[in-house]
Amino acid sequence: MKPYGFKISDGKVTYKRWFGSYGTTDGLPVGDLDRIIRSQHCLVFHQAFAYAQAAARENGLEFYTLYESDWKKLGNPVKRFFKKIFKL
Repeated sequence: MKPYGFKISDGKVTYKRWFGSYGTTDGLPVGDLDRIIRSQHCLVFHQAFAYAQAAARENGLEFYTLYESDWKKLGNPVKRFFKKIFKL
């Protein structure tokens, strides 16, 4: 299966990046997580995925691969955006 995204967590803050995006966090990352996020930010998705996976393993952080099924559960963000605009 082809990865559509990844998620890294230090137990307090979670960073999630989908293909074609630069990612989002649910808080302010510190320490190793912040360093990983900053380092992979300028990489294309497949390079960022490989780097984040290796760095998470090296620093003892949780790493999850996100697949197409996870993407479909969320729904297409572009479609959700246009639905919000046209509901107003």
